Amino acid sequence: MTEKELKQKLYLNIAFVVLGLAMIITGWVLTAIREGTSSEITGLGSGIFAIGLLRVLQIRKILKGDKDALQKLKEGYDERNVMIYNKAMSMTMKICLFAAFIALFVLYVLEETVIANTIATVVCGSMVVYLICHWIYSKKY
Repeated sequence: MTEKELKQKLYLNIAFVVLGLAMIITGWVLTAIREGTSSEITGLGSGIFAIGLLRVLQIRKILKGDKDALQKLKEGYDERNVMIYNKAMSMTMKICLFAAFIALFVLYVLEETVIANTIATVVCGSMVVYLICHWIYSKKY
């Protein structure tokens, strides 16, 4: 992994830290205004902040020349781990889409059309993004 790629990852994770902080603050403000209805935003923001901060610390350690940290990072990107990650992500997406289709069916039966239409829009949007990515990667490789 080159120094340029590490710096790009560093900037991305700094953005996650900032996003997490913004979500935490937004959650606190909404909780103060609406009496505890926004704890989910605070929790999600805390998770994004923590992961971003840990990755920033890891990448800074590597950029400062720590050989052990660089070796651990390289081990995470070997062929076998990448293949396992891709297969797991593929299976996860299939399960999520199947669950979304079941939820759509149940919501339409219960006449909750607003929620069902929202889920249907997200599913269709996901499929469009998948098709665009597939097209881009098929041209690239």
